[in-house]
Amino acid sequence: MKHHKVYSSGEESFDERVQPLSTCSRLSFALGNSGHGMVQTIINIFLTPFLLNVVGLSAGFVGTLILIGRLWDAITDPLVGYLSDNTDSRWGRRRPWLLFSAFPYAILYFLLWQDFSFSSTFLNFVYYLTRA
Repeated sequence: MKHHKVYSSGEESFDERVQPLSTCSRLSFALGNSGHGMVQTIINIFLTPFLLNVVGLSAGFVGTLILIGRLWDAITDPLVGYLSDNTDSRWGRRRPWLLFSAFPYAILYFLLWQDFSFSSTFLNFVYYLTRA
C-alpha cells in the first residue's frame, strides 16, 4: 500500500492510506458512461452531415443550431446538476433522474434523426433547434 500526502486547510498534513480500485470496479465505472458516450459520439459525428445533406439546411443554420445547443447546455447543465445534488428521494439523489429521463431521452434521440421535411426552412430550423 502506498501512502499519499493529503493537505488539509493548507497548514497541516497527514497520511491517508488509499486502497486501489479493483479491476471490476474500474470496469463498472467505465461501463456506466459507455451508453451515453456512444450516443454522444454518434451525434457529434453524424448530426452535421445529416442536417446538411438529408434535411437540407444551410451550413449557417447548422452552425447556429449547434451553437445555440451548446449555449443552452451551458445554462441547463449546472441547473440540472444543482437540482440532482439537492434531490432527496427514497431512491437516492441520482437514480430518479436516471430512471425518469431515460425514456424521454430515447424518444428525443429517435426524433432527432427524423426528416419531416417541413415546407419552410425556418420550420426545419426550429424543429431541430428543439432537438439540439
